[in-house]
Amino acid sequence: MRISGGLARGRQLFCPRGLEVRPAQDKIREAVFNILANVVEGSIVLDLFAGTGALGIEALSRGARQCVFIERDARAVQALRKNLESTGFATRGTILKRDAFKCLPELQKRGMRFGLVFIDPPYVLWERPKEGQGIFDLVSALGSGGESLLEKDAIAVVRYRTHKVELPESLGNLCLFDKRSYGDTTLAFFRL
Repeated sequence: MRISGGLARGRQLFCPRGLEVRPAQDKIREAVFNILANVVEGSIVLDLFAGTGALGIEALSRGARQCVFIERDARAVQALRKNLESTGFATRGTILKRDAFKCLPELQKRGMRFGLVFIDPPYVLWERPKEGQGIFDLVSALGSGGESLLEKDAIAVVRYRTHKVELPESLGNLCLFDKRSYGDTTLAFFRL
């Protein structure tokens, strides 16, 4: 797995054996960033269910100002830290070892606002009724309330398994504006 563009293009990312993460394939990440080309530069990014950090690090490589990575698995956090250091983005990445389902209130208290959000949970979570609904609720919560975590023109990208999940046209204050499928992976793009 390599960074596909920007300052760290071609750099290899570390993913320990046996770690139950499913990093976005290079071609899928490249497709995401081709679609988001005008959004990434200078943005503050939130990478939920970050795993080893492939999406957030790709954003940093392509000009994002800062990225907050949310990941609860200790081994994934270690790999993420190693990947930030090896790509030279350690000072622009903040890792919070937290449960993505519970982290939004803390980010609101910190007054954080994001221009780009990646929601990339393990596929198995979509298949569990409680967690599957939790992902819908998480996406809805991003743009709701008096203190939205999203900037006015923010985009949220949700990745899920094609034919296993059906996302509605809107979740809370977020509306679907684009959807692309690549084999068994679908990317849904939402904005306020």
